[in-house]
Amino acid sequence: MATTSTTDFDQLGEQLSVVGVGPAEAQGLLCGLLCAGTDDALALWLQELNPEQTGMDDPCRNALNRLFQETLEAFEGPGVGFELLLPDEDQPLKQRASALIDWCQGFLYGLGLTKAPLDGLSQETQEGLKDITEVTKLDLDALSDSEEEEIDLTEITEFIWVAAMLVREELVHHPRGE
Repeated sequence: MATTSTTDFDQLGEQLSVVGVGPAEAQGLLCGLLCAGTDDALALWLQELNPEQTGMDDPCRNALNRLFQETLEAFEGPGVGFELLLPDEDQPLKQRASALIDWCQGFLYGLGLTKAPLDGLSQETQEGLKDITEVTKLDLDALSDSEEEEIDLTEITEFIWVAAMLVREELVHHPRGE
């Protein structure tokens, strides 16, 4: 599974530097909002990324709008859904793992903002959320650039994708009590 969208990670990072949020965290936050089925996801996302409503220039605003559209279309379109926005595989392992941590933190924060009924999720999905939380505690200093850890990071990334899709499936497509 690829770990980038058509949005270039490094370019988006430069554009988002004016608001002090990295691309992985920004997309994770957005995915958390979308997985919870938030009607005003774009407005809430932009508010959280730039609470003071200052300093956001046109390139940043345009990049965020493009990322929102790409991510929303990936969620709603045919196929397997969105892809996590992470650095390319040719980047150092620690940089990619750090971005995955940022993505997971953003995702959990986005879910928290929505006050979605997470306690009503299936045991499997709740375990997936617990595992996403555990990823946020990864010890980057303990990582080496071994082939085994490369494989582990790929598997963790794929698992995070599955867990996020489970959350969306239960909260948006099959909410309990409806």
